[in-house]
Amino acid sequence: MELTNREFRLQMQLQKVGLLIKEEQLKRNPHFFRLYQIGRDLCSDITEDTIDFHIVDSSSINAIAAYPTKSIVICRGALNAILRIAEAIVESNLFPEMMGRFHPSVPKYENSSLQDVRKNILKPDEDFTLSHNESAWADDFERNNLFNIISELLISFLVCHEIGHHFNKHGDRRRRGEDFSVDVDEMQGPVGSGSLDKQAIESVADDCGFQILVQKFDRRLRLPNPLRIPSVSLLKNKFFQHQGGLMLRCYQIAFIYFWLMETPGWESVDPMEWLYPPAGFRLHTIYASSLENPPLELSRSALFGLLEDALTTSSEIVATAFSIQMDIQWLTQMGSYSTHAAEVLDRMTHWSCEGSGVWEPYSDNSTELAVT
Repeated sequence: MELTNREFRLQMQLQKVGLLIKEEQLKRNPHFFRLYQIGRDLCSDITEDTIDFHIVDSSSINAIAAYPTKSIVICRGALNAILRIAEAIVESNLFPEMMGRFHPSVPKYENSSLQDVRKNILKPDEDFTLSHNESAWADDFERNNLFNIISELLISFLVCHEIGHHFNKHGDRRRRGEDFSVDVDEMQGPVGSGSLDKQAIESVADDCGFQILVQKFDRRLRLPNPLRIPSVSLLKNKFFQHQGGLMLRCYQIAFIYFWLMETPGWESVDPMEWLYPPAGFRLHTIYASSLENPPLELSRSALFGLLEDALTTSSEIVATAFSIQMDIQWLTQMGSYSTHAAEVLDRMTHWSCEGSGVWEPYSDNSTELAVT
């Protein structure tokens, strides 16, 4: 298929990091195609078609914010990871209120180490497929809808993070004068060669992306269901339930995403060289921001309760779905980096455009491609 001028320019940028769009080939996988449609529609809705969406064939790089062409690109590795995370959760005994007629069997990841779990999720030998003969839940209405909403929340959070880079003009405001520069985030990749500003940039995108995610799904849940569509009623009545339920689910999704995408070895690296903040930092940024500016008309006391619930239930979700031991100390140990956290927070104010009227579709030109 012939590329448009915009796609051609994007392809020229992606070739510099060894990537090809190859969307038509990837879309043959129906699960990839569904996530593609979610990402495309999300970008179209939130940015009023000023940012386009693509998927590319890479098993390592996670996602890309391409500023010159105002594009967001999600890689095959991230699509696989999202689908496998959702599958593991659905195949377990989690979310019993949406169990339907499905009876969980032996967990797929039983007796697996954390290292093996992350390897199988992030860099599987084969692309995700769903066999109805091997996956009994696929024929159950409630369980199938649980799979769809969890994978939708995960892909939406990732896409919203990339939108956060665009909305905060990270392309315009970084390395002016350079013809081309690129920052690469490889899942389970390197942890060094970063900087305080790079961590602040990612934290700003996390915060902005999470706010967009909550607002997007809040608007969606407020829509009436005059046709009484069963899947819509199921999600409203059993999965989200109320505004507090929406926040709880979004907190859980952030926890699960950050924890499973965590790059090992960050503890042995000087914090000033972290390419990305550790998962605990990223969660703290989101939690602290929501407490400072409570969304959905929720009180701070209600949010404190939801945060406590999210930490407990998210740990249980990961431990149960992947049959691994969870130690909440991985999060509480962030306290030993409080000085560094304060420095990241201080730099976040430099990289954030919140409140200045640019968290909306924009038209300025930019000169950078960022891979995050």
